[in-house]
Amino acid sequence: MINEWKDSDSPFCFVAACRELASAWKSSSDKFDTHLPIGFDGSNNGLQHLAMIARDPETAYWVNIGPKPDALHEPKLLGFNRQPRCEWPRAPIWPTEPQDIYKRIIAATRELLAADGDDKFAAWWVGRLKLMKDREIRKLLKTPALSYNYGVSASGMAKQIAKVYRDDLKQFEGLEPRDDHGVYLGLKIIQACERELKVPTAIMHYIRAVAAHCLEYGWAVECPSPTGFPFINRKDKPNIKQVRLLGSGGSVTHEVGDGWKDEIAYGDTLDAIVANFIHSLDASHLIRSINSAVRAGITNTLTVHDCYYNLAPQVVGFGQILRDEMAMMYTGYDPLRRLRDLNISDPQNLDLLPLPPYGKYDPSSVRSADFAFA
Repeated sequence: MINEWKDSDSPFCFVAACRELASAWKSSSDKFDTHLPIGFDGSNNGLQHLAMIARDPETAYWVNIGPKPDALHEPKLLGFNRQPRCEWPRAPIWPTEPQDIYKRIIAATRELLAADGDDKFAAWWVGRLKLMKDREIRKLLKTPALSYNYGVSASGMAKQIAKVYRDDLKQFEGLEPRDDHGVYLGLKIIQACERELKVPTAIMHYIRAVAAHCLEYGWAVECPSPTGFPFINRKDKPNIKQVRLLGSGGSVTHEVGDGWKDEIAYGDTLDAIVANFIHSLDASHLIRSINSAVRAGITNTLTVHDCYYNLAPQVVGFGQILRDEMAMMYTGYDPLRRLRDLNISDPQNLDLLPLPPYGKYDPSSVRSADFAFA
């Protein structure tokens, strides 16, 4: 029993919570000064931003920032003359427990593997997954599924898969970061995400199209974030030099990087745009939230990307601040339009990279989303 803490997902966090609880029980005072950080983690923060950008009610629901899409109604054709008449809208229907987009993507990935059963890589993975527990499968597939909405490639996912497979699961041998088995599974995860996340995928393609347009003219995307911080998506080519080293066995030549050329690396720049654009929105939400928290007297906050930590007495207030600031950041603000208008060669030409159609999700809905940051 004494070593069970080692089997928890976050062993040291578990022990810290146990120590805090034990201290509270031993306290003889009616008041107890807590020192345990309570964490908020965005429910797939990248997809939350993509849902906000696209005003997509379905994605918003699956990442816990919107009510059930069925609660959104269109005007119905009623009466003998079939004239449109708007009914009173129903109150939004919010789920009573968090939705799990990773569960959907993992299920879709396994379906794609099963459908591709004659392929040697598919058969290899189907066999391995049968030997894993559900928690292990989730650990293996969640990280690459999470990184999809930041534009990670199949080879990038293969590195993530190999790391979890080798370092965390420690069950099998023979999978390396560049192994074809990992790349194959990465491709299947991408296909699953494209199937389950059609609207976010379209937004990601549009962001890449803006970057590709800029690269055609020899410049990189530049755009201020919602908080005014300059965002420049540019990766330069490395300045590669050859260095000859002498040893007892003769000389060996190595290629090393010595700074950067003043020349855009087109492929790397294009691949980076989605992640950098989404991260600029992440950072803006963080800045807005922290500034708002300080104004509310909440000053003890730890942040890690889209994760926030407060002491227990501050949790309720800070959680509402996170939701309010996300709502306000997207109310009356269209980051995709701004990206387009500041970067294309002729902003007045409406036929040049026209914006994709948006849905009817209301950004203010996130104020009521209890599971947005859990």
